[in-house]
Amino acid sequence: MPATMLKMPGALSEAVFRGVMDLAAAVHVVEAGVIAFMCRARGCTPVHTLGWMLITLLIGYGGMHGLKVQTRRRDQATAKLRANKAS
Repeated sequence: MPATMLKMPGALSEAVFRGVMDLAAAVHVVEAGVIAFMCRARGCTPVHTLGWMLITLLIGYGGMHGLKVQTRRRDQATAKLRANKAS
């Protein structure tokens, strides 16, 4: 942290702040690993898997939620196409 930063009463110490940031980074790395397994289970291509991993690494759970929404839409569209072919 910059030495010129103002000290605020009740503010976290630099060590606590750094610890929180390190923990957040570690959680994002774990989430990116989980998303790789989720992509594989959903049949994503390697390129899409890498993209989802990068998104999740940057924004965390929002990337996981996005993958769930996109694959749900894909599955619904596929089911609709199959239903139209059957009729």
